[in-house]
Amino acid sequence: MPVNHASVRDSAMTPNGEIAQALYVQEWSTLGAVVIIIWDMLLLFNDEYIHIWRAPSFTLKWIYIFARYFALLFQLTSYYIITHILSQPPISESVCFVWIFMQTAGTLIMLAVIEGVLMLRVYALHSQDAAAGWLLVAVFLVQRAIAVVLPVRIPEYVRFDEICRAKYETGDVVIFGVALLVTQVVIWTMTFKKRNVRKESRSNSRFVRLLLRDGAWAFGGIIALYSVTVPYSLLVGISSHVAFSWPISLLSIVTCRIIINMQGLKEAVIVNQSAPRDPNEIELPEFLREP
Repeated sequence: MPVNHASVRDSAMTPNGEIAQALYVQEWSTLGAVVIIIWDMLLLFNDEYIHIWRAPSFTLKWIYIFARYFALLFQLTSYYIITHILSQPPISESVCFVWIFMQTAGTLIMLAVIEGVLMLRVYALHSQDAAAGWLLVAVFLVQRAIAVVLPVRIPEYVRFDEICRAKYETGDVVIFGVALLVTQVVIWTMTFKKRNVRKESRSNSRFVRLLLRDGAWAFGGIIALYSVTVPYSLLVGISSHVAFSWPISLLSIVTCRIIINMQGLKEAVIVNQSAPRDPNEIELPEFLREP
């Protein structure tokens, strides 16, 4: 490349101090979102081997594998893109649109996975009641319909700077936040309503206590996560590592830990197969345990 062309390119592609710092933070923050998934995998290695890899096929096994390894692959791909494609501003608007669409889709997929798992647990707690099941399905589908509108409308209301930080010019993100809140309130309310089931038997007590504990953590965590990212997106702008990378990793970790806890519960629910069962006990459906 001729020297004069090289110098022109270097001057155009060399970021100023603020942009350089933003790129630095984005790169290391995204790497941290990858590392936390790997760290959690190491912490749960033994439980994952026993309850997932060594177990026969069942619904939550495949949900676990997807939640864990889709998120890891997605984050590794995102880190590669950030360090190789998005590291030299100015970045074209077309590339930014593809990037924000990919990140939004990944986040919505992980959110759908954790909401699905939480709803399956509530469905089991309500003894697979048809009315409860249809209510959960309706809430899930409405949330997904609202979520689909968000990435479809990206070209209409999102503007980018030279490093693909996005700025929303609409209140759609608020609507999404409200829908998310309503979904979590429905899940938690339906769980809390069944808290008295624990009095019927010892296994029910363990089962409901686990659902209440994990459900409370998931409810609080998801609401806290989006209580930060939604206002940040409106007031400051969307930095991918704030709005997408960390939420994807945290949603993956929470989903996997909820499933591992459910699989560990089977020893508490079925201690002795030959013992007579309490007719009031909750029977875990097949999708919540190893068959």
